[in-house]
Amino acid sequence: MNIKNTTEKVAHHMGGFFGFLSPADLLNSTFRPSLILQVKFIKMSALIATASTIIEVYWGVSPKLFVAFLVLNGVEWITGVGAALHKGHSFESNKAGRAALKTLCYLAILFILNTFKNEPGKGSLWFLFDWSFWAILSTLSIILVRSIFENLHNWGVKEAEMIYSLLNNKYTRVLAILVSPPSEEKKNRT
Repeated sequence: MNIKNTTEKVAHHMGGFFGFLSPADLLNSTFRPSLILQVKFIKMSALIATASTIIEVYWGVSPKLFVAFLVLNGVEWITGVGAALHKGHSFESNKAGRAALKTLCYLAILFILNTFKNEPGKGSLWFLFDWSFWAILSTLSIILVRSIFENLHNWGVKEAEMIYSLLNNKYTRVLAILVSPPSEEKKNRT
């Protein structure tokens, strides 16, 4: 009688190994070696790891934040298209190009600032580049969120009405002017 069979028999009589037949059953269930060792899984893991590393190194943010920023840009564009169609404007494909170019410009600015803030030997300039990077990323995010609520308001979504009115009251209008694109530019996007 070998040790594996003895362990399984003892585990079976004692009610199992925390619900598993054996420690080997626990390892197979937890790590799924049959899945992990598949070439497709290894390739996908390597691709995700490489993309995550590139994003961290070249844009200076976690991949989750990078994807969230891209999603924010996409949602802003989609809500803008929805608002334009709701108002009866026609959809033009060059507007999609404008949105993509704007997002690429945002990413280029963040890439450049991240490059400068990561340069060795810059001393006190590091703070300036680091602060500028996060200030610009935050400001761009605020602009996009405000634009999304404006688009939703123009689209006729009642839930966005309160937030839109808060962003446009006399007390927050100054902030809105500082972080919003001009309304003429907004009209050109629809």
